[in-house]
Amino acid sequence: MIRSIIVCVFLASCSQGEGDVCQITADCDDGLVCNQQTARCQLSTGNVVVDAPVAVDAPVNVDSAISPVNGCLRANATDQTPNASIVIGWADPHAACTVVSVGTMVQFQGDLVAQPITGGIGGSTPAPDATSPITTATPTATAVDVTFTTAGEFPYYGSNAPTTMLGVVYVE
Repeated sequence: MIRSIIVCVFLASCSQGEGDVCQITADCDDGLVCNQQTARCQLSTGNVVVDAPVAVDAPVNVDSAISPVNGCLRANATDQTPNASIVIGWADPHAACTVVSVGTMVQFQGDLVAQPITGGIGGSTPAPDATSPITTATPTATAVDVTFTTAGEFPYYGSNAPTTMLGVVYVE
């Protein structure tokens, strides 16, 4: 019984159709590519940023719900679009994937002196985004308010813990 379930799960995750979530082109059906910017299988048309070839001995990621953007996928984010303002707690460890509407005020609450928040991609080699509306809080702050005035994907991370304090605010 267990072997049957494992085989079914393995076979079901072998290929994805157009519009399905992917990590690499090998995840997609023949004739489709994995678009890195959307993490979706699509037909190769124009300037599509596709994945790099995977080394033969590369580890296999069995969790297809992981996105290259701070561990978040839009499809799995918490929908907060009905709310004009929300609070996101800021403590280590932190993982929050949230969807809000344009004009929503998000308040990050926590010890922003010990752990400033930075807009950008976290990880072992963080990449701050100077254009992000999510900016490092002042050294005396315990809360920082960010009002999102444009639609987009706004990743953020903890400046002193860029591998354990990660999130994305998706604005629609």
